[in-house]
Amino acid sequence: MPAPVVYPLSTFRGAPRVAPNGIPRRLGIALELLAQALVALLTPFNVLIWLIFRPPQTLRVFLLSRIVRDSRWLTPFIIANEGKYSASHKPRRPLIPYGDIEKSVTITNVTAPPAKRQPAAPPVVRPAETYGFILSPNGAKGKGTEKAKPGEKLIIYYHGGAYVIGHPMWTPFPLKIARDTRTRVYSSNYRKTASPGTAWPAQLQDALSAWEYVTRELEFDPVNVILMGESAGGHLSLAVSTQLGEWGDKVPGGLALCSPWTDPTLSHARNPKAWPDYLSTRWGNYTVPSLVRHLTPHGLTSTLVSPGIAPPGSFKHLVDGKTSVFVSVGTTEILGDEIYSFVKVLKNEGIKTSVFEDPNGLHIAPVLTLLAPTPATYTKFAAGVKGLVRDIDAANKERVKEAAAAK
Repeated sequence: MPAPVVYPLSTFRGAPRVAPNGIPRRLGIALELLAQALVALLTPFNVLIWLIFRPPQTLRVFLLSRIVRDSRWLTPFIIANEGKYSASHKPRRPLIPYGDIEKSVTITNVTAPPAKRQPAAPPVVRPAETYGFILSPNGAKGKGTEKAKPGEKLIIYYHGGAYVIGHPMWTPFPLKIARDTRTRVYSSNYRKTASPGTAWPAQLQDALSAWEYVTRELEFDPVNVILMGESAGGHLSLAVSTQLGEWGDKVPGGLALCSPWTDPTLSHARNPKAWPDYLSTRWGNYTVPSLVRHLTPHGLTSTLVSPGIAPPGSFKHLVDGKTSVFVSVGTTEILGDEIYSFVKVLKNEGIKTSVFEDPNGLHIAPVLTLLAPTPATYTKFAAGVKGLVRDIDAANKERVKEAAAAK
């Protein structure tokens, strides 16, 4: 059956829905720090909870998760969009320290122009230049902004954060992936949903700018590109591939999705084992309206926005493009049910899909290694990305055979 139309222009509202906007950055950060200090006072109480209910996480992981969850409960606001400097430079104080990884990975700052081909959008959401970082590990075929070498692969990374927080270099995760796969990584920033002008689809506009920069400016064959992201970044990876498929363009050769957010309608049940997770329904109920303020109900339930509830046939572009998908999911994360449901859909459509189940893992634990059950949480995710590189090589060989047979 033909794939359904994913995003007609008629799915936008005439006027944006009222939704929370960003508050001044300094005020927001100060309030978050205050909330974390207050939550830290609850440590003895949380230790008691751990002793009584014995969650599968270690005490250290459980307490860190409680601090994040409870401080977000106290401060469920959106911080204003970052300025040009902070958006285009790595953080002075990343969420997780880099260590000595920069000795083996070179960071190149990049500014990408708006994509030449744009998705449908309301007039107030306008394309803009985007910022990113090319991470070139020792041993990679190419460096920095060099053109693609024959057969070279590249990973485009979109960070998570519910589309309201985060930075492409806020953790060493993309640096580690570049180092361990010996593959260049384009770590792309995007605007956050802090105002009507930066609500969805501004994030898709920015993600497509990164895609065009890689495939046009750096001349990478789309089939040699992997889209990778955690949570909202996984959602954005799916949206880019869906939009490309709707246009009839080449799609990426692989998708690496860490705890992907697939259902902004929040219609899936929440994993009952996820009570230790740091994500909360309160956080989602506050941030989602800012993301979808321009969308009608039909637009919200479209495949582009809510792939987790997409009808059969919605991912035919991945089948035709021989795209392989790798998904990681924590067995005690709040999005578990929707992720497992989405994986089932992919497999039913005949898409090569591999899954890493992180035992007792919380949301995006391979990225937030401080919350990981063991170091293997990250290494197994990295192994899954390496598997996608092998799948791409196998698919390319298959294309060569098919082309020869067609002559």
